[in-house]
Amino acid sequence: MVDAADSAVPNRVPNGVKPTALRRAGKVDDAVPDADVPTGRMSAKLNDMPGPRRQRTTEQFDRLDSDGSDYLGNTDIDDPTLKAADLFENTGPKGRRALNDLADGDREAADVLLEMDPNTQWRFTRAYDSDSVDKDELASALRRYDELDAQERAYFRQSLARSDDDAVELLNVDVCNSPCDDPIDAVFELGRDRSELDNSDVKRLLQATRNGESVDAGPGSDRGEFIERLGNLDDKEDLSGLDDAMTVQGNLRGYKAVTGEVRTADELIGRSDVSANQVTMSEDVPLSDVPSRYRSDPDLELKRGSEIDSKLETSVDIDGDTFESPAVESKNFGDLADDNGFVQGQRARDLRRKLETQAAAGEDEIVVATNDPDFEFSDEAREKFASNVNDYEKLSDIGDVVESKFDDRDMTVKFVSYDELSD
Repeated sequence: MVDAADSAVPNRVPNGVKPTALRRAGKVDDAVPDADVPTGRMSAKLNDMPGPRRQRTTEQFDRLDSDGSDYLGNTDIDDPTLKAADLFENTGPKGRRALNDLADGDREAADVLLEMDPNTQWRFTRAYDSDSVDKDELASALRRYDELDAQERAYFRQSLARSDDDAVELLNVDVCNSPCDDPIDAVFELGRDRSELDNSDVKRLLQATRNGESVDAGPGSDRGEFIERLGNLDDKEDLSGLDDAMTVQGNLRGYKAVTGEVRTADELIGRSDVSANQVTMSEDVPLSDVPSRYRSDPDLELKRGSEIDSKLETSVDIDGDTFESPAVESKNFGDLADDNGFVQGQRARDLRRKLETQAAAGEDEIVVATNDPDFEFSDEAREKFASNVNDYEKLSDIGDVVESKFDDRDMTVKFVSYDELSD
C-alpha cells in the first residue's frame, strides 16, 4: 500500500498536510539528490513544526556540503534524512556543521549523532560549536557514548546536566584550556624534524604537551623526562612506529597516551637484551586479522580497530618471567583513585576489550605496563558499574579474566609497573 502523502502532487494536499510543508519536503529531496527522502513522512514531520522552525530546518539541508549530502545518501542507518531533520530542528546550524565535519572523516560518529536522544545531541553539538572540543574529540566522544550501556548512558546524562559541556571528560575527551598554539621548543623541534608528521600532527602534539602541565602521577608527570625519552627514541633510526605514536589528540588524553608509550618503548630499548630494530611502536591490530571463530564468540567484546603499543621480536625477561616476542601494552591512567566509579569502569572495560582483541589476533604473551598494577577498584565502580568491572578487585585481575577466555591456548597476560620493564 502506497502512503498517500508519498504519492501526492503539489495541487493536492492529502491528510491535512499544508502545501508549504509539502513544498519544503520537495526542497529537501532536491537538496540531497543521492539520498532516499520519504517525502510523505518528511512533509508530515515538517507540517508539525511552526513556520519559522520549518524554514530553518529545511535550510540546513540546502547548506549541507558535498560530504554531508553524500553521507546521507550512503549511510546504513534507517531513515537518515528524517533523523537529519530531527537534528536540524533540535540544533539548527550547529548540528549541520557537526554533521558536515563528521561526514568528512568519521561517518560512524555521524551515525551516532543522528541516532542519539535530542537533549544529549544538543549538548554535544553545542560543545563542538563553542570550540570546547575539536572534530577528533567530538568523534571520539560520540563513539564512546555509543559503547555505553543503558545504565551508563543514564549516569552520563545526569553528569552532563550537572556539569554542562565539561561532562565530555567522563568519556576521556579533555578540553584544551590553555593557549594551544604556545609551543614547547624541544617538542616542536622533535616533531618538525619527523618527515612523516605534518603541521597538524605537530600542533596536536604541542597541544597535548602543553596540557601535560596538570599531570602529577605516572609517565608525563615530569615533562622534561618525557622530552628526554622522546629524544632518545628519535635518535633510533631503526625504530619503527614512532611517528604513529606521536600522532595523538591535542589534549590531556593524548598526552597520557604518548608519554606512556614513549616510556614503555624507551625502557625496553634501554635494556641490554633489546635493540631498537626489535621494537615496533603502535602496531595496528585490525579486526580483519582476527579469525572468524573469535569475531563470532559472544563471550568476547572485540574492538573494531586496535594497536599494540610496543611489539617485541625477541625473547625478554620481565619481572622474573621470560616472554617470547610479547606484545607490551601501556596504560598510563595516572592516579585511578582520583577517578569516579564510572570512569574506573570505563577504563577497565576499554583495557579488557583491547587485550581481548590482541589475544584474538594471535598474541599469546601480553605484558601490561601501568602505574599501579595492584590498584583496587572503588566500591562505587564494583557496585554501580559491575558490567564493566565484573568481579575484579584490582587492576591486574583483568589479565586473569582475559586468560580464562582463551583457555584452549597457553596464554599469559602479566601486569607490571613501568619501572619493572627495565632489566
